[in-house]
Amino acid sequence: MSTSSGPVLITGCSSGIGLATATRLIERGYPVYATARRAETLEALERRGAVVLGSTSPTRNPPGWRSSGSRPTTAGSAL
Repeated sequence: MSTSSGPVLITGCSSGIGLATATRLIERGYPVYATARRAETLEALERRGAVVLGSTSPTRNPPGWRSSGSRPTTAGSAL
């Protein structure tokens, strides 16, 4: 059962807290868009259902993305 409310864009998904956050959100049913400097490390997330956007943040919104007015959060930042 999905508990998601919308898509999530996570940067820094190749390791550490970014990878852990992406994995947890995928498990909970969120549509996850993942980026990292080392795109080759994102294969496992892609197999689990994440949309891999490559090695840099997108210059435009991914398909189906709409602004919620929320503050962007990157891996390792304080909420």
